[in-house]
Amino acid sequence: MNYPEQILKLCKEPGFYADGVALDGRAAKFDCGTVIGFRLERDSSGKICRASYSTNGCGYMMAAAEILCRKISTDGVKNLCGDVSEWASDAIKKEIEEITAERIECVNTVVEAISDSFFSEREDFLARDDNNQGLVCTCFSITEGDILNFLESNPKADLDGLMKATAAGMGCGACRLLLLEIYEAQRVAGGNQIHF
Repeated sequence: MNYPEQILKLCKEPGFYADGVALDGRAAKFDCGTVIGFRLERDSSGKICRASYSTNGCGYMMAAAEILCRKISTDGVKNLCGDVSEWASDAIKKEIEEITAERIECVNTVVEAISDSFFSEREDFLARDDNNQGLVCTCFSITEGDILNFLESNPKADLDGLMKATAAGMGCGACRLLLLEIYEAQRVAGGNQIHF
């Protein structure tokens, strides 16, 4: 197959390909027998800071995976804004100008795998958390105590303000329902009405 130049460029020197590593999440494209998986890594403070991938897929899969791994490794997860799938799709579409109809499923499989990685990493991280200090946001290591302290110090803060100030809920988004529950419980306990 002849790939467009931008796909070849991304695949020529893969910076995030890591064969043989344990993967957090994966997805398969059964019609052609390809698989892709991602590994998410954390820094010393517990924040997700790097990603790598492994695949037997096509150039489009490799290119899309390279884009996502590079973004996570340079930006962290601060720009995910709670929806991994949407973030991943947008990031790939910004860099791959033309995704042909026969390759859209290849890219969608990459999006599915990175989403699965975030949710699997959250479950694994919580299972490994020996101290279990009420960790709410695994992307940014935000505890329930951090959230309650912020709300106590900022009694007029709304949910959006809480998320922006603490970063909780701004990564993969898996903690948003729990964050909302804590916020509502604190506001009800404080006598404040919640309006959405």
